[in-house]
Amino acid sequence: MINNPKYKILAQHLSEQQDKMLFALRKKGQKNVIIKTADEIMKEKDILNNLKAEDAQMIGYTCN
Repeated sequence: MINNPKYKILAQHLSEQQDKMLFALRKKGQKNVIIKTADEIMKEKDILNNLKAEDAQMIGYTCN
């Protein structure tokens, strides 16, 4: 799980309308891109637990 994450952060972007950081994620084996805020990712343990440690840490910092 930690060595082989299911999700990857492709990009991040500051949304001026929401005043929040948005993350573009892709699940391994799928073509569609998922757009979520750091808060939304923190609530979805499947995504959070299946990211690289550095990506999960970045999301945690973004929430604070």
